Amino acid sequence: GYVVADVVICPSQHSASIMSSYGCRNIVVIPHGVDLPDYVAPLPSLFTVGYLGSYGCDKGVVDILKAWNKLNYKDAVLLLAGRDSTSPWVQYLIQRYGGGNIHLLGWVEDVSNFYNQINVLIQASRSEGFGCEVLESMAHARPVICSTGAGACDVVPEGWDFPAGDVDKLAELIDNTRYLWKRMDGEQFRNEARKFSWPIIRQRYIDVWKELLNGKNT
Repeated sequence: GYVVADVVICPSQHSASIMSSYGCRNIVVIPHGVDLPDYVAPLPSLFTVGYLGSYGCDKGVVDILKAWNKLNYKDAVLLLAGRDSTSPWVQYLIQRYGGGNIHLLGWVEDVSNFYNQINVLIQASRSEGFGCEVLESMAHARPVICSTGAGACDVVPEGWDFPAGDVDKLAELIDNTRYLWKRMDGEQFRNEARKFSWPIIRQRYIDVWKELLNGKNT
């Protein structure tokens, strides 16, 4: 069905490459969108790194824990959020790979409150079609360290990505952020997120439909 479709819309170049390997040729990349919050809190004074999402094997959570253990900060905290963050499985991963100051938040009712608690978000997926948390964090004027395995790597500013699975590079980017965050302008990330507001993304879908329908009519 994908191969014979008139168009296949993917949220990232990463997804598009996978669909292309299946034999799809009519591929259009349209990233996911984001709603910009009205309120953005100042960055916390305690350097706080966050992860929000699921905890499957492809999410790179072990890479985050290894990097955090390697850094061994005494004056910083890692927040792990999401439904399974308090599960026995994640607690085992922390005991096996983690170290340092780690807080497990569990299910987050208000994601905006989560982003306002952190200085930087990490998206370390080994393979991910997109990762909406990346744009959500940027919309809250928070920088994002994103792996090349996550499709949302397409939307982060240059220099904020790292090769998926490269724990040393991930630790280096976290450390650089810790050193620079008091002088960083989070509006750079918020302005990038504006480019992917839902009205803009919605129009890109409409343009594809119109082009497809015009082609059919001719």
